[in-house]
Order: sequence, then structure tokens, then C-alpha cells
Amino acid sequence: MKTRNYGIDFLRMISMIMIVMLHTLGHGGILRSVSFLSVHYQIAWLLEVIAFGAVNTYAMISGFVSVDSHFKISNILILWLQVLFYGILINTVFFFLLPESRNTSGWIQALFPVTRKEYWYFTAYFCMFFFIPYFTVLLNNLSKKELTTLCLTILIMLCVLPTFAQDDIFQTSYGYSFLWLSSLYILGGY
Repeated sequence: MKTRNYGIDFLRMISMIMIVMLHTLGHGGILRSVSFLSVHYQIAWLLEVIAFGAVNTYAMISGFVSVDSHFKISNILILWLQVLFYGILINTVFFFLLPESRNTSGWIQALFPVTRKEYWYFTAYFCMFFFIPYFTVLLNNLSKKELTTLCLTILIMLCVLPTFAQDDIFQTSYGYSFLWLSSLYILGGY
């Protein structure tokens, strides 16, 4: 029987809170609405900086906890249904509360979240999900030295080189892609 790692569970909860904070600060318009260099500006940006790595942390936790799990196709179907449910629920709420926002594109995006790229994380995870069995084989069969070399290669290719090039040279969409999420999953699994 696998024992539960409460430290990882706590870190996952903290990451989720920080992700909500990122969305509130960014999508909620707080960062755009505060006066430049005011106290509120400094606090808002401090919170943004503190929470900035939360999505990456969450992705690495996924790799850490999933490396020994059994792959089940039903997991992605359940997740798809959850995304579908909340997408429809949110559109329904906006339909009644903000009649001026009524349009068909919101409903289409809610019904087809991957093909319409409604939620970048779900789209990237959906693609990555089908590679997880191969990542698991990789993580469970490479030697410690080979895994270390793989992780160092990932870090150099996806973090160091783009920093020096000051460009997204490997098309990771600056951390919003299947490739980036997969790399974090592998690093977490390591």
C-alpha cells in the first residue's frame, strides 16, 4: 500500500492557492488597475512574483506522485467531463448575470476546451496525458546517471539557452505548452 505524503499534499494545496492568486491578480485586472509604484502596486507585484512558480510546482508534483501510478484512460475522460461541466456552468452563470456577454463562441469553447484552447493547462495536459505511460517507462528504467543527464539536458535546453537567447527558441510558448508541462512532469518524476 502506498503511503500518503502529506508534505506533497500541502505543497499542492499551496500551489493551488497561488494559482488562484495569479489568476486574480492577472485576469482579475488587479495588476493593471493599481497606480505605478504605489504601495498597492508593490504589494500586488510582490504577490505575483511569490506565486509565479506555482503552476510549474504543480506540474512537477504531478510527475512526482504519478510516476508509480497505473495509467487509466478513464482519468482523462473524467477530467474532460469536469472541465466540460465547469465550462458550461460558468457560461450559464454569465448568460444570466451578464446578458451583454451572450454569444455562441463562449459555448463552443466550453464544449470543446482542447480544440479551442480554452484553458492552456488542460490543453497541454490532455496532450501530455497520452505520453505519460512512456514517461513512466523512461523514469523507471533509466539509470540514476541517465536520469540526471536527462534532467540536466532539459534544464539547459529549456531554461538556460532561452534565457541567454532572450527568446522562446524551442517553442514552449514561454512555459505554456505540452513540451514545457512534459518536461516538468519528467523533472518531478525524477
